[in-house]
Amino acid sequence: MTAYVEAAKWYHRAADQGSWGAQFNLGVDYDQGHGVSKNKVEAYKWYNIASANGEDNEHDHVGALCRNAMVKLKEITPEDVAEAQRLSAAFVSRKETPDSSSDNPISGESPKATGTGFFISENGFLITCAHVIEGASKVRLVTSAGTIDAKVVQVDAANDLALLKSDGIPRGGTPLPIAASRSAHLGGTVATIGFPDPSLQGFSPKVLAHGHHGGNRHWEVELRPGDDSRSPKM
Repeated sequence: MTAYVEAAKWYHRAADQGSWGAQFNLGVDYDQGHGVSKNKVEAYKWYNIASANGEDNEHDHVGALCRNAMVKLKEITPEDVAEAQRLSAAFVSRKETPDSSSDNPISGESPKATGTGFFISENGFLITCAHVIEGASKVRLVTSAGTIDAKVVQVDAANDLALLKSDGIPRGGTPLPIAASRSAHLGGTVATIGFPDPSLQGFSPKVLAHGHHGGNRHWEVELRPGDDSRSPKM
C-alpha cells in the first residue's frame, strides 16, 4: 500500500506538469483506489485530460476508452460526468523547476532510456542491462526512497550486463541474493521480474514465472506484449 501512495504522489506531480502517462495512471489510481481514495469524478477527469493530451492516436484512444467505459457501466452519474468535464476544462498544466521541490525524484532533463536494475550488495552495487546505460552521460536510480545517482563500474557487452554503483541501498531495501548457475536445473521455475513501461503500467513490479528450458546461460521465456526487454531477467 505504501508503494501505491508514493506512486500516486509522483503521478500527481507529473500529471500537473502535463505528462500523459502520469495523467492516465492517476485516472487508474482514482478509479481503483490505488494509493488514493476511490473517486470516480477524479478518475473521469484524469482519463479525460489524458485523452486530450495523448501523444498519438493510440494514447488518445486508451484514455477515452476508460472514460467511456465508466459511463457505459454506470459507474458515474451524469451529474458527476458534468463536474468531471468542468474540472477537465479548467485544468492547466504547470512546469516545475528543478529546484522547486527538494524531494523531486526526477529533475532536470528527461531520461533518454529506462530499464530495471537489481541491488546485489549492501554497499550499493547493482546490475542492469548494458544497452540501457550505453552512451549515457548520467545514470539515476528511481527507488521507493527517491532518486539517487549511480555510476557505471563495469560493462559486459557479450552478456548485455552492466555493474553500477550507488552510495548504498535506500532505507528498507534488500539486495538480491545471487545463486551459482550450477544450482539451476532443467524444469525449474524461472521468474522474470521488472518494471515494463512504468509510464503506462505503473511502478509495481511485474512478475512472470516459466519453466527452465535452456542451459545455464540461456533461458527461454515467453514475454507478454509490453514486457520490458530492456531489463535483466532474474
